Amino acid sequence: MLAAAAVALSAIVVSGCSASSEPSAGGDHVFVVAIPSNPPQFNLGVTNDGSATFVGRSIFDPLVNLNTDYEVVPALAESWSANADSTEFTLNLRHGVKWHDGTDFTSADVKFYFDEVIPIHPLGAPIAAVYDHTSTPDDFTVIVSLKSPFAPFIQALAGHMMLPAHLYAGTDIATNPANLQPVGTGPYKFTSFTSGDSVIVDRNEDYWGEKGDVDEVVYRVMPDSNARALAFQSGEVDLATMLPLNQVETLKSDNRFAFDSAAMAEHLYGFFNTASATLQNADVRKALYHAIDRDEIASKVFLGTGTPSVSPVPNQVTWAIDPATDYTTEFDFDLDEAGRMLDAAGYPAGADGTRFSMNVTYRTDNASWATTADLIKTSFGKIGVNVNLVGQDTQVFADTVYTQHDFDFALQSLGAYADPSLGVARAFICNPTNGSYRNPTGVCDPVIDGAFAATAAVSDPAARLAAFKTAADAVAADLGTAPLISYNQITAYRADKWNGIDQFNSTDVWTWGALRAK
Repeated sequence: MLAAAAVALSAIVVSGCSASSEPSAGGDHVFVVAIPSNPPQFNLGVTNDGSATFVGRSIFDPLVNLNTDYEVVPALAESWSANADSTEFTLNLRHGVKWHDGTDFTSADVKFYFDEVIPIHPLGAPIAAVYDHTSTPDDFTVIVSLKSPFAPFIQALAGHMMLPAHLYAGTDIATNPANLQPVGTGPYKFTSFTSGDSVIVDRNEDYWGEKGDVDEVVYRVMPDSNARALAFQSGEVDLATMLPLNQVETLKSDNRFAFDSAAMAEHLYGFFNTASATLQNADVRKALYHAIDRDEIASKVFLGTGTPSVSPVPNQVTWAIDPATDYTTEFDFDLDEAGRMLDAAGYPAGADGTRFSMNVTYRTDNASWATTADLIKTSFGKIGVNVNLVGQDTQVFADTVYTQHDFDFALQSLGAYADPSLGVARAFICNPTNGSYRNPTGVCDPVIDGAFAATAAVSDPAARLAAFKTAADAVAADLGTAPLISYNQITAYRADKWNGIDQFNSTDVWTWGALRAK
């Protein structure tokens, strides 16, 4: 549904003030960000698209934020408390906050969000499963009641940008016109969107938080990662992500540029489509996992900035990985073993050496995924599996993989977010509504679902670790989703033009108030 709407937007210009893609004359300091894809919309309650997130997080605010140490810090909620068993949470909202259209931000907006948005949010499933109701004693107090404990509830709120109830209540949230003309409470107000070209936001002079020097942010749509690198090097853009890592290594020698690894751990996953006749067999999926040289991918693609994943949880999140879990030994790179397993599964090599053919689908906005797909094709070819590579832009990929399920094996990177029971779980738990950026494999395993639910139901570290171990064992037994590489996204900045970059990237949501022009 959303993908169809996105196609219809291919030539759209939407503006709040001006339809021009050029920076306005109203601000002296313009900050240009290269984004890797055309945003389908800006409502972060229904999309987890990376480019939409870049833009949306300058327009919207969460209730709380996270710093680089994953400590919770206030945002729209100034303080909070919980009962002893983590089933009731009280949020005390900031006073005097207004939506960009002048309407007061109140507890009614938060109640609407929990009642209506959480159930459809890409990261909302774990909370929706335990949510009971929200009460609002006054305009600045919110009490959220859960049916069962959810220990990382406050941390989870950092991944949810509040939406204005007065614009969304009683509407179809996924298709509301405000999705393309967003109204938030954040540091920047939406000005214009020229599809395929740019998004422009201007400083919210009434913002409740600190204001930096940036008067206007221009998000330029640059799907080609090499073009992003050239634009960054030439000074056309001030910030870029998902640059070719070999070019990053070259650019590091230039003191005009600075590079920072995002705090959030990411995982490159391989999704097997279990609706495929060949891939319905878990032993076939395991054989193919054995045939992927994750060390080679880490070395040649990630240039040592990533490591082969040992579990469903990214390697950086060590507290959630039992020492006994190690997919790099359980599913080590072994072409001979892969071949034997395929023989036993009923897929012997034919006279020409071919066992079967399959597609490997990937997004074209990051050169790393194309290189990874090519390495997988080569490895699979050595065991008699012919691979057709299918590179797609972000919106087509989302429709193909998450809505149409027209793929065999798909590469997708997902962040762990505030807690692995949120960002990691979505890649493995049942996804009956075909939500984007969630498990598209068709696997609905009650053991996996129950184990990930248990990781959030307790706060005791040992009990949580045991639940993650159960989840890891269940994933290994089924392997619909194959963890490949753990890494942190690298962001490139123009250090010769801006001060405060380190503070700017110090929280999960960019701290625009920290930026100062040189």
